[in-house]
Amino acid sequence: MLKFSRLCTGDLSSSELQNACEFFQKDFDSFFARLSVTKATVDAGMRLIQKYPLRGYDSIQLATALSFLEELRKLDGEFLLFAGADKILNNAANAEGLTVINPAEYE
Repeated sequence: MLKFSRLCTGDLSSSELQNACEFFQKDFDSFFARLSVTKATVDAGMRLIQKYPLRGYDSIQLATALSFLEELRKLDGEFLLFAGADKILNNAANAEGLTVINPAEYE
């Protein structure tokens, strides 16, 4: 079994970690939308970094969500939940008009 920080620090037992991984895999397979990173996504991420104090991967996550929302709007749909536990990323997503949920608030 891989050593994860939450396991190493004692925040989770081995069985809790195993359950969390199984739940995540089920959600990943059936619930989450996965999109490819394109040059346009990277360019949008770079613009977001200039606007907010984001880390690189966070800017790509936000740029992808914004691009996806734009595509949903073209299909007359606008419902998109942005999930993140990073306060800076969540603030930027909220400022960009996304509905943000923080899973850490539900622990």
